[in-house]
Amino acid sequence: GERYRHFFIDEFQDTSELQWQNLIPLAENPLTSLDESGQQGSLLIVGDAKQSIYRWRGGKAEQFIDLYNGKSPFVVPSKTENLPNNFRSLPEIVKFNNGLFKHLAKHFKVDDYANLYESSEQKITKSEQGYVNLKFFELANKEEEMEVFPEEVLKTIQQCEALGYKKSDI
Repeated sequence: GERYRHFFIDEFQDTSELQWQNLIPLAENPLTSLDESGQQGSLLIVGDAKQSIYRWRGGKAEQFIDLYNGKSPFVVPSKTENLPNNFRSLPEIVKFNNGLFKHLAKHFKVDDYANLYESSEQKITKSEQGYVNLKFFELANKEEEMEVFPEEVLKTIQQCEALGYKKSDI
């Protein structure tokens, strides 16, 4: 906290509780004090709670949602900024995600998630087309899952290739 004055944390939605509890005191010192030239430190946190995929290793999206909802562990004021444009994904994926999270917002019982999902719509910036495919299976056990899933993924890849998509597009 004394040596480093500016912190940038990307993919914060995958930060574990232990990691966050260790980062708070490191960032707090430069945020609440001035260096010898009178400059205050900074902390920039970037992430998307809807992309949280590491709960199995301690990642906790609720920490990010708390920050998004103004619950900060720091005494200095914070600023939240939503980025409305999706520059990464193709239109079908953005449309699917917008529809899915709008639907989830109506049916989610936890207010913090409902608020996040309701305000998560993104604007499409790309013009190329994309592809979204969902399939649901009633499987008896893990063994059957390990047989069916790879076969279905292979079929989908082959169908996409037949439509002219390259493997690098999939």
